[in-house]
Amino acid sequence: MSVRSIKNQYLGINAHLHSLWQAKGRWNMFHHVHISDLARLVRQTLIPMGYTASPERSIQIRRLTDSPRQYKTYHAVGIYRPGITTPIAWLEILAPKTKAPTTEIEKRDSRAYTAQHVLLMKREVIYIELDYLHETPSILPIHWSERPYRIIVFDPRPDLMNGRATIHEFDVDQLVPTVNILLHGQDTFTFDFNAAYTKTYEEMLFGIESVDYSQLPLHFERYTKADQIRIVNRMLSVLEAARAGTDLESGPFPVRDVPLNEALAQIESFRAASTD
Repeated sequence: MSVRSIKNQYLGINAHLHSLWQAKGRWNMFHHVHISDLARLVRQTLIPMGYTASPERSIQIRRLTDSPRQYKTYHAVGIYRPGITTPIAWLEILAPKTKAPTTEIEKRDSRAYTAQHVLLMKREVIYIELDYLHETPSILPIHWSERPYRIIVFDPRPDLMNGRATIHEFDVDQLVPTVNILLHGQDTFTFDFNAAYTKTYEEMLFGIESVDYSQLPLHFERYTKADQIRIVNRMLSVLEAARAGTDLESGPFPVRDVPLNEALAQIESFRAASTD
């Protein structure tokens, strides 16, 4: 028996869904829909501050085939001061083939993305990069971390050599961070990325279509042991609520701290009982 809900049962990134998207190559739809939601929510926050935001052509390339002429772009979010055509900030969601290219074409596209990224920062554009791809390590060569997700804010001011990168990392079943970004002067833009993620997840009904909490995520073994423990305990909380007849739309539910092997055994017991 499958166990599904509209509600995202994880506190933040849904590990089941992101595993599916990376395993099956289905990232594109999430990327398109989520960047649109981000553009709307960022714009709603900024306009009262005297700034604006709009969807922009991404500096990443999405290939439809191996032909370099046949491609579409993702979208990004540009943040602007009124009357100024150069963005003050730029927001991108990192795509799998940009982060971890495999073919020569993908590697070339990834290098082009990096070059455009650097070009924007040379123009003193703040660069915000959302990395929700747990299967590949951080793109920063000097930064190694086992944590699966991160939001990086590159601030090139006063210049590229003396700017800084602020890394907001988080784990499976943790809230996506709220991030403060200094725009101009003392104007600070505060944005709740978890609320934006929840909006996309629940309004697109991803949980009903693609997430079954009675089954382990695809490529479960690619998570660290710590994240595997978080995943199985989150699954147990959902399965126990379902077994008790609790409305799953009232989740997420409290989790216990059950050791990995014991939690896996309990999940298997639930599956066996549901098929009797």
